[in-house]
Amino acid sequence: MFRYNIEKSIKTSQRLSLLGVLFAACLFGVSLQAQGWEKDFGGAATDEGTSVIQTLDHGFLTVGFSESFGEDNDLDVYVVKTDIDGNIVWSKAYDLGYIEHGYKVLEAADGGFVIVGDIISRFGDSKDLLLLKISKTGELLWHRVYEKSGNQIGWSITKAINGGYIIAGETSDSLEN
Repeated sequence: MFRYNIEKSIKTSQRLSLLGVLFAACLFGVSLQAQGWEKDFGGAATDEGTSVIQTLDHGFLTVGFSESFGEDNDLDVYVVKTDIDGNIVWSKAYDLGYIEHGYKVLEAADGGFVIVGDIISRFGDSKDLLLLKISKTGELLWHRVYEKSGNQIGWSITKAINGGYIIAGETSDSLEN
């Protein structure tokens, strides 16, 4: 099940800091109220969420991969956009080859989203790094596949100062050229 629990998304260090604030608030009699939600997204087959961001419109965008959607019954990049209360605004599967995974997402300056992951283009091929750009409504704008010998997987992405992107990942290719 493709699941995002907003209350469980706080990192351990942030959780410890938050607990300190909550303790201090209780000690001084401050009343705290917060909105939280938990929703399941996906279908009956294998679905996994790997990254979530809060978007500039205060909603959330979750990326991962799904076997429940798409036409060929394999894993495809799966994206769910929700509003602030967790109601689905749109969801899409992106099938560009045999098997695709989305691992990390970031919001681009134009309001669209950039997703990094991997793709296996044909049965028996190695994994290649996959980079997707989608619009704020989920339309696929472009994609790039970065191939080398061995496996190439993009685990994380961030914006570079020059307007491009920096990708961190994994390779089984030799670093010698």
